[in-house]
Amino acid sequence: MTSRDDRSLSTPLTAYDRLDILDLYARAARAEDAGDAEEFVAAFTEEGVLEAPHGIFRGPDELRRYLVESASVRKGRRHLTANHVVTVEGDGARALADFVILEVDDAPRVLATGTYSDTIAREEGALRFSHRKVVPDPGMRKERRRMQGT
Repeated sequence: MTSRDDRSLSTPLTAYDRLDILDLYARAARAEDAGDAEEFVAAFTEEGVLEAPHGIFRGPDELRRYLVESASVRKGRRHLTANHVVTVEGDGARALADFVILEVDDAPRVLATGTYSDTIAREEGALRFSHRKVVPDPGMRKERRRMQGT
């Protein structure tokens, strides 16, 4: 008998599949907020790619570097994800989720919003991101340019 961890995603997605994917999003967000490099890297496949506005990070070493480089701007922030839309694609899935990044150390306020565009694969029995593209909302890009004086 195949265990839940060893099988491909079901078409249509089962409740277990959806819960596993939501858990992946939560683990990645909490790890990033905490600066937990090992847990963050574990959310990605061995060849995983993070395509962020300030660079592309491939594989475990570069994902760790991303976390280290963004540590100073991440302190006191919390990532939230919502509106997850998941579609089975081959043995994995494509997913979209909206994100909100909040300031939580001082008076709570929204710092960033956008969308994650993800490809999810099963590796070593766990669902992981094989590719994540961070797409800031247009207003965030305008605000960044305003703050940079361009």
